[in-house]
Amino acid sequence: MANERRRAEYGRRATDTKQALLDAAQSAVDSEVEHRKTRGREQKRRARRRLLPAIFAVTVAFSLYALLTRPAWLQTPPPPSDTPAVQEANLRIIMYTQAMRVERFVEENGRVPETLAEASAAAVGTRIESLDDNAWALHGSTGAVELTLKSTDVMRDFLGNSFEVLAARGES
Repeated sequence: MANERRRAEYGRRATDTKQALLDAAQSAVDSEVEHRKTRGREQKRRARRRLLPAIFAVTVAFSLYALLTRPAWLQTPPPPSDTPAVQEANLRIIMYTQAMRVERFVEENGRVPETLAEASAAAVGTRIESLDDNAWALHGSTGAVELTLKSTDVMRDFLGNSFEVLAARGES
């Protein structure tokens, strides 16, 4: 019986020792895996730290190059200039709009405005001329086109096909 107890005690100690060895081995493996993961993360972080200044330097250099030299391949081409027909159509529509505002001003105030700004109709390249108390003439120019619209002119005839000309510009 004493022998049996010793064997049981020895078996328990052997099992405890085996379990301790297994736990130690597992702990060592887990520790090594964690160490490798940490080392891998640190290496990636170091590589990024080395790479970021290089990327920054290249970006700054390219930006300076593009800003200072303005290469043609980087810029959009300027829009094509309008044809004289398009310029005229555009001017006719602007002057028609101004004429409507001048007419409203004359109806409300009983006189021709001294300037287009007074009638809220100011536009670049246009001016008004007072012919008498209620008569006026609008003069406009853009590029090579010069037009005059008088208060006695028929507005519809003055406009002509301006809207069609401008609409056709977008189709070509």
